[in-house]
Amino acid sequence: MKTLPAFAAATRRVALLLLAVALVGCDDDTRFPAQFDNQFYSIAVGAMNGTPLNEPAALSTYDTFIVRLDGSYNFDVAFDLDGAGRPVIVPQPLVGTASGSSRPVGLQRMGHDFAAVTIAPRSRSDWVLDSAMTVAIGEVIAVQSRPAPCNFDFEPFLYSKLKVDSVNTTTRKLYATVVTNPNCGYRSFLPGRPTD
Repeated sequence: MKTLPAFAAATRRVALLLLAVALVGCDDDTRFPAQFDNQFYSIAVGAMNGTPLNEPAALSTYDTFIVRLDGSYNFDVAFDLDGAGRPVIVPQPLVGTASGSSRPVGLQRMGHDFAAVTIAPRSRSDWVLDSAMTVAIGEVIAVQSRPAPCNFDFEPFLYSKLKVDSVNTTTRKLYATVVTNPNCGYRSFLPGRPTD
């Protein structure tokens, strides 16, 4: 087996060390460019409680579908109304978890100006993980989800913002506006293809 001369071996170690430092120091600019435009959409869902079982009561932000609650648990947040008729956002782990899977969901209050929330928060410590949140009509909530397709990304999260526009307490329906950035790790909520 050939061995490298001492100088060549030292040079190789320095090159590998520099490469490792460069990889650790990578920021968002080293990611692949975003592949999809941000998605702006409106939803109408039933409350988890007090509506028929076939009524969609949850949102999968990855594919922007409203879904009914079933054993697949293929959603990020479900919706409900509390005893006073106020909207409640319920992360998927509080509803149930499919066998062998974990899909943590973070929520964060962002004020009442939907248009002003142009990017998901960067601080990891400010997200309220896997806890239900009672919200006011018009209050903006940022959603951090971790769908399976993002699991192998450098930052394996998908970000959305939503606000409940109105509720009908008689039919137990909630109406909401949502923006989802469908690119793993990207945080911008601005129209078009995100760069951040």
